[in-house]
Amino acid sequence: MRVAAVVVGESCGATGTAACWMDPGAGRILQHVELPYSPNLEILPGHGFAVVTYTDFAGDDMRCTIDIYGLEDWNKVASLPTDCRATFNVRQMWRTIQPGPHENSVYMFQIAALGDHLGEEAVCGLDLRNYRLSGWEFKFPQNVIGWTGPAGQAHAQFLFSPEGYFAGELPTDDLEQSVCFWLGPEEGLGPIIPIGPRPLLHSDLGHARAICGSAQRTVVVRNDGRVHVLDPISFRHVEIQQLQLPPGHAPVNHAVAIDPSGQTLYVGVATHDLRCSGVSEYILVHNLERKGSVQTWKLEPRLQHFSLTENGRYLFGAAFDVPQVRMFDALSGKIEAVISTEGSVHYLVATSEL
Repeated sequence: MRVAAVVVGESCGATGTAACWMDPGAGRILQHVELPYSPNLEILPGHGFAVVTYTDFAGDDMRCTIDIYGLEDWNKVASLPTDCRATFNVRQMWRTIQPGPHENSVYMFQIAALGDHLGEEAVCGLDLRNYRLSGWEFKFPQNVIGWTGPAGQAHAQFLFSPEGYFAGELPTDDLEQSVCFWLGPEEGLGPIIPIGPRPLLHSDLGHARAICGSAQRTVVVRNDGRVHVLDPISFRHVEIQQLQLPPGHAPVNHAVAIDPSGQTLYVGVATHDLRCSGVSEYILVHNLERKGSVQTWKLEPRLQHFSLTENGRYLFGAAFDVPQVRMFDALSGKIEAVISTEGSVHYLVATSEL
């Protein structure tokens, strides 16, 4: 079991950013690799690689790069130039690279900036056997707010919400949010399931801001506590459940995880100011079978990102107030290990396969 983290601090080299590869059981850092500023990091243990994407700016020029590292020794094995960056925003909040349904399929989400508040979003293939981009690109007709991995016939599942990137201005009428089941590079878009309109203002509650899934369920969490449950096999909307939120709290954008059985949902919640900063004060453990929250973990220190291992056994959290990574027992919420870092941890990827 290992966890990788993007760490930002004065001791992280010239750029102030590094990737740390940690052994939580031993409580130590195995590798420390200096990274360019504001990277996106993904770990693909089934393929044996870590992938880092970033953008260099030199005057008016912008250069996007994909670096591939072998997980065994964290030596860089390839560096690929690309026109677009696998990115979400300045600070990574959700996965930009997902393994596909087949052994050698890996997909990367990209955004190409076309102007002020105007962009084009797409998914492309990354060939890790030959260290190259696969040569195809699928462009989306709507703004992507998040995505999750394969289930059923879908190679990936995308959360759409009208945000104005395609028009260059915020929408005022068509505010419908939806989930798209993407059937791969050859078949393209599959069924699109509407989940209701978003509020007009970004400060209002009701935005769908997180998607996660297992083989059995796809789950979308809105920041008012409503949970949409979808069936990724039959491509249908099943029901809406309601999180039992502490008074004055709401879900943090993108702060969700689901166990591999599709039964237990973990949702970070906070008061308004912390939520807008991406910081979780509590984690609600919600049982989708029982349709109710079964535990509430009070976080001390608070977390600015968390990641669940693939087997659902442990949840790792990046502390907001102190330079630490904490390992929680996912069943009880008990802290099993604490790893100190040399800077603030912004993003975590936990794995149970190594």
